[in-house]
Amino acid sequence: MVRRGGRGRGRTGWEPARLWKERGVFAREIRASVCALFFISAGGLLLHLRIHPPTEGFVNLLPAAFGVLGTLALPVMFSFRRTVAWAYMLNLAAVVAGTVTMGWHAARHLTGPVTWQALLLESTLPDILVLWAKLPLAHQVLRHFRPASGPDPRAAEREMQS
Repeated sequence: MVRRGGRGRGRTGWEPARLWKERGVFAREIRASVCALFFISAGGLLLHLRIHPPTEGFVNLLPAAFGVLGTLALPVMFSFRRTVAWAYMLNLAAVVAGTVTMGWHAARHLTGPVTWQALLLESTLPDILVLWAKLPLAHQVLRHFRPASGPDPRAAEREMQS
């Protein structure tokens, strides 16, 4: 590979600070959302490690794995245009898996009558609602990189030709 220019700057196009700024890596518009996704994931990971230690059983590895994925990998993936769609899908899969497993866990360990107090304070519903907070944050980051498109500009042209 032939390098042009000196010291990796100038004509080669390799200027990390400029590239990061142009491509939106930790862009100001999404920085708060990516940080919020990180903190929600880190809080969920620490909560799961306290409640369900992975050393107690193989089944406890699933929440820990999703927690590590959400805490370490997803914020980085949400920061790049090429990986934001994958990060969105993985985040959605983690939210669905967490909702299903926490709902199943709550239903399995249900004792006594189902009351509003039991549903709101003694079930996993509050945890599920915190997990769902990741969805609008992820959607905001996705829309930053892939804005909603309007009508196809070539549609009118194709109509006129037919």
